Amino acid sequence: MSSTVGVAVLTLIGVYAVKYFKKYFWDLRHLNGPSPFLSLPIFGHAWMIGDDIPRYMDQCAEKYGPIFRFDMGYLPTVIIGRYDDYVDAYKLEPMNGRAWSIMPFVRNLFGTDSKGEVFGVGSSNGPVWAEQRKFMHINLNRVGMGKAKELEEIVEQEVEVMCERVAKLSEVGGVDFQKLLPVAINNVIWRMITGKTSKQDDPFMVELTDCMNRHFETLSPSNPISTLQQYFHRCTKVATDLGIIKGFKDILKLRDTVAEQISELQPESEGNFVERFLFEIESANPESSFYGKDGRRHLFGNAVDLFIAGTETTATFMTWTFKFLIMYPEVQEKISNELCHVFGSAKPSLDRRDELPYTHATIQETIRLNPLGVFSVARLTLSPINLKGTPIPKHTQILPYLRTINRDPKSFPDPNEFRPERFLDQDGKFVFDERVTLFGKGKRKCVGEVLAKAEIFLFLTHMVHNFRIKPAPGQIYTLKSNPGLAFTSDPYQAVVESR
Repeated sequence: MSSTVGVAVLTLIGVYAVKYFKKYFWDLRHLNGPSPFLSLPIFGHAWMIGDDIPRYMDQCAEKYGPIFRFDMGYLPTVIIGRYDDYVDAYKLEPMNGRAWSIMPFVRNLFGTDSKGEVFGVGSSNGPVWAEQRKFMHINLNRVGMGKAKELEEIVEQEVEVMCERVAKLSEVGGVDFQKLLPVAINNVIWRMITGKTSKQDDPFMVELTDCMNRHFETLSPSNPISTLQQYFHRCTKVATDLGIIKGFKDILKLRDTVAEQISELQPESEGNFVERFLFEIESANPESSFYGKDGRRHLFGNAVDLFIAGTETTATFMTWTFKFLIMYPEVQEKISNELCHVFGSAKPSLDRRDELPYTHATIQETIRLNPLGVFSVARLTLSPINLKGTPIPKHTQILPYLRTINRDPKSFPDPNEFRPERFLDQDGKFVFDERVTLFGKGKRKCVGEVLAKAEIFLFLTHMVHNFRIKPAPGQIYTLKSNPGLAFTSDPYQAVVESR
């Protein structure tokens, strides 16, 4: 009996060893990259990166080429660093998977429905994701995102309140945009989701924002604690209870608080996003992901997805944008002059943004050089694909490296220079360049791109039209970034003067 058990155990170990060797050593043998023997279980190659992720990954891209293997976490990972390869890959149907969908941490934290998919559009796949995303896209448009005037009214209300806060703060000292922007932008998406409005200094909204920011800060790809908490989620809960780490507790609090707030709302076919979702649940058939308990938990998951995705990236982007304006005052003055020429003393508006070529060029150049976008959101191959003649197996993580995509010298001469004029033609008209990438490509590109672009335009133009943003005495401004899920700026103060 004991020998039979021993043979069975050895057989299982042998089968696992063969599968492990095939997955981590054989299947991606055609790709350049660090040795697969340096890819540690759970951590992958990420342990090699160190503190300066962009610098290290730049060196890898230069050494290994535009497509190479570099495992991030426990999944075999392929890095794509060239625009054409990025676009071609994301056109493939099997590329519509989300790597988070199979991570134990995410599946445990958000839960899975009766079909085995993670609740929410951010981490689900297949027909469930398609059904949830279609509803989200249609109904976000109906509650404001697809209506230019309504969208402008919602965003402008928060912009004007923030401008008032900036004016008051500037009377007594420096202004910290990293504290002001997230709450203001939070309020925009919160109003679209729930129909509720909050003051920008409301303790509830400030705490939700702080929870989200702290969680994002823990998710650096080179942070071993981040990797461990994504995999050993039960150990993470114990470590959280002991006070060793905080990010896990913050995301739990964010999830539970959002669920509590939206549970007060009732079904309404023409209401806000949550009310429309509840109405959809009532009429769903048993085969739908909206049906019964699955539907309500997908609602909570989607609300958290929107709250996180609709705030952090835009707020971080604007924080970097204002830093660029401090570092390049001549650019700021050109934007101000253009706004004065078009609007005079009136407020900037979305319906006349096409009359602002230099402003648009500056936004596009800021997207191109912004340290926020080091990586795009990872995808997961749902079945084997062929990428530029290289076979990529199922359940490989695909990670676009946006720094080399946005700084390709063949597309952008002198790629490390901040020069908005590169996007103006000889007549001074704005030239849109699809190679400048931030919002993703393919079917899973950012569903809130229209909202984010409206926020960026209105926050930027209102601030520059009303204020001159200057360096604070003794402050040094650099583009050094702090790794996380979004790469944030070092804290900085700005001197703000009324124009």
